[in-house]
Amino acid sequence: MAKLQSQLETTEQMLSCTNDILMRTSLENRIVLIKQQMETASNHTIDEARLDVWFSGKGVSGSQGISTAFMKDTMQALEGMIKSVAREKVRKQKEVDKKAAMPRGQFYVTALTHGSFGYELAYKDEQGALFDAPAIVESIRETMSIIETVTKANFDMEELIKNQPIRLVANLKDLFATLKKQDSTLRMESGSCALSLDSSNISQGYDNICLSDSIEKLGK
Repeated sequence: MAKLQSQLETTEQMLSCTNDILMRTSLENRIVLIKQQMETASNHTIDEARLDVWFSGKGVSGSQGISTAFMKDTMQALEGMIKSVAREKVRKQKEVDKKAAMPRGQFYVTALTHGSFGYELAYKDEQGALFDAPAIVESIRETMSIIETVTKANFDMEELIKNQPIRLVANLKDLFATLKKQDSTLRMESGSCALSLDSSNISQGYDNICLSDSIEKLGK
């Protein structure tokens, strides 16, 4: 889906830059085709352990590139959050099923996203194949929900600390600190789940977690 979105945005940009009638007709037809492909893909979405992320601000160069340092910092924070959620899910599952375990695999960067700029993460097995990992799929979407919740004006930091692993809270703090420092927005998609945070949302999230007195409980 991220690749189709990138193709759509590139084609629309090309359309806006030409007055040639034949070229415009060709590009308009291409846009219609891409949108049809996107609709077909959305109607046949398979739950995959995959996450598309887009940023803006000083950490990216339009739709041309992304700072390696910014990419590393955001990726480590996101991956850390997702794995923390997954480990907690597995811990609870073990209370019922002693054989429950974390899926044996790791996150890979499988594509770069364009429009603004970002990356696609996919959780793959030890042979590098994308596989069915419900715990990771659910954890990605729960992580997205937590990120969005932090940006609410009525967010309760004490409640987050009480109900979530400390590692998750630490990575969440790191993510918002990085986004705020680089004046970045954040857009995320995983299957049918999506979120979009503008600069005011990022500022609110930063204030809620990074400036909270409760952050001292993390050892600051």
